[in-house]
Parts: sequence; C-alpha cells; structure tokens
Amino acid sequence: MRGLNESQAEAVLADPAQPLCIFAGAGSGKTLTLCRRMAFALSMGEDPAAILCLTFSRHAAEELRSRVGEMSSSHAARSATVSTFHAFCLRVLRRHLPRHAATFGYGEGFTIVTREEQHEILRGCLQLFVEQTEEGAAEREELARRGEAAVTAAVKGLAKAVERHKTSGAQDCSEPRLAFVLHHYGECMRGGNMLDFADLLLLAVRLFEQCDGVAASYREQYSSVFIDEFQDTTRLQLELVRLLGCPRLTVVGTQHRPFLPAHLGRQDSSGGACGCVAGDDDQ
Repeated sequence: MRGLNESQAEAVLADPAQPLCIFAGAGSGKTLTLCRRMAFALSMGEDPAAILCLTFSRHAAEELRSRVGEMSSSHAARSATVSTFHAFCLRVLRRHLPRHAATFGYGEGFTIVTREEQHEILRGCLQLFVEQTEEGAAEREELARRGEAAVTAAVKGLAKAVERHKTSGAQDCSEPRLAFVLHHYGECMRGGNMLDFADLLLLAVRLFEQCDGVAASYREQYSSVFIDEFQDTTRLQLELVRLLGCPRLTVVGTQHRPFLPAHLGRQDSSGGACGCVAGDDDQ
C-alpha cells in the first residue's frame, strides 16, 4: 500500500465481496484508489475478463486502463472491460438488439445518428406538428414571422427535450407538442434503423429489463464492477448498474449516494452493508 494514505489503503483492502462507496473531495486521489483496488483484485487472482469498469469519457477510460496496467500488467488491463457507459451499452446493443427486433424494431446494422442528422429529423417532425395539428398553428405563424433562426432554436430545444424524456425513463408524455414529436421521431428512427446517443442507454436498460437472459449473461460474465465519478451518473446509468446486479461493486465520487447498496447491489442473505470510505481532501 505504498504511496497511499490511511483512508485510501482502507478502501483498497476493503472486503471485495461487499459494495464499497469511496467519496472525497476533488484532487483527493479517488481515481488512484479505484485503480489500486482494481490492481489489487487482479493480484489476488481475479480474472481480468470478469472486471467491468465504467466512466464518462474515452480519455478517462484510456487513462484508467493505462494506470491499472502500470500497477498490475498491461495484458490484464487490456483483458478487463474499461469503457464509457455509452460504449458499453453500444456493445450490448450490437450483440443483442437485432435478436429482439420484433420487440424493439431495430435490426442488424443499425446506425448511430450524428447530432446534425438528429436535428434534421427533428426539423421534419416539427414541420409536421406545425402544419398538421391545431396546437401547432400558433407556432407556425410565430416561426414564419421570426424566420430561420427561430426554427433552428426550436429544433435544438426539441433535441434537448427528447434527450431529457429518454434519460428520465418516462413512458408517456403529457405535453402535446413533445408527445407528437416523440411519436414521429421514434417512427422515423426505427424506420431508418437508426439510434441516437440517448437510445444507447435507454435500449440497453430495456433489453436488460424485458429480455430473459440478457442481463443474466452479463452477471455471469462480470464478477466485479467499478465506477468512476459516480456523482455524475444519471437515473438510467444507475438503473443499468442495478440491473447488472453485481454485489462486488466499487464506486468513487465527490458525494455519497445514500441508496447504496440497496439500490445498486444485491445484498447477500446476511444483509451485508455497504462500506463507505471518506478520503482526505488534501491527498
């Protein structure tokens, strides 16, 4: 445990069979501690292929893999799954989504649209709304009066609204304009075998929830899950981790999430509790 303070060493050596939450201030060595805990697990014989580590950017994922490789072995680090949430979900979808085309409407070779492509599709949906609905009549006149800049702003607003709706996990929408756009946008996306960025998380979660054996296959594959920057996780990301159901869960972040382990980890029969370690802000 050379180079670690007392709190960091405690976190690295904590019982691997129980969920662990490490929370501390910025610059306190949280990610270092996460990497050392992963490396320690590998040194104790954990199969690298059974380790899943999730973070929020490709740069962060590459850095995590590199640091773990320096602490253990580069081969072991390459064998572990170190990924962003979205890249992991894309891998899940590539493997399983076409097998459930009857349920979700997407087949082999689906594509991920760019932000610009998404905006063009939403522009078409907005045009349908203002031209074909009574609710859209006033907006049609307003957009015609204000010109292209207003249309562009409206499309960007719709893109944010669509993403918020998807990431919230809501099934229905009570706002007529958004409900209309969501319906036609969804039809267009499925018809073109296309997904947007928010669909990656949403559809992975729905696959885990609705399709027998999909989540179970990942529970069998991964015996340990690590999450960096846990304070940034969204509701869908939390649900994804909960559905993975791995009791050997380690998360690090700048604030404590009080629902661990009941929300994320499957407690054992003894009702094992989540360990929480607070780091020193100046380490």
